[in-house]
Amino acid sequence: MILAAETITGRSFPADIDAHLSLCDLPSQSMVGVSINMRYALKSFTATPVPLRYKADTLFHELLHVLLSSYSLSNSSLLAQHAAEHERVRSHLHLLALQKAVLIQLGEPGILNQLIAIDSQLPSGHYRRA
Repeated sequence: MILAAETITGRSFPADIDAHLSLCDLPSQSMVGVSINMRYALKSFTATPVPLRYKADTLFHELLHVLLSSYSLSNSSLLAQHAAEHERVRSHLHLLALQKAVLIQLGEPGILNQLIAIDSQLPSGHYRRA
C-alpha cells in the first residue's frame, strides 16, 4: 500500500515512522506520532471486533496523514467544492480519495468496501460524508 501511494503521488513517506498500538480510550491519530487504537479488534473488548485487516488499513490511514501533510492543499478545488463541510470531513477528502485509489490499484475492491462499511459506522459521520 505504501509503494502504491508513493507511485500515485510521486512522493515518499518519511524513512522512519514509529507507530504505537494502544488499548487506551483514545482514537487512532497521527498528530503527535502515529498511534492505533486496537480496542475494537479484541474479543475481550467487544462482541463484534473489527477484522485485523481493518486495523492495518487504519495504520495506513494514519500514515497517509503524514504523507499528505507535505502537500499544500489550500488551493484544492476539492476543498473549495466542500467549503461548507466540517473540518474533519475536509481533512479527509484527499486522504480517503488516495486510500481508495491505492486499494483500487492493488485490485482490492472487497477490502475497500469493507473499509467504507466500517468507517461509515463511526459515530461522528465525518468519514461517511468524506
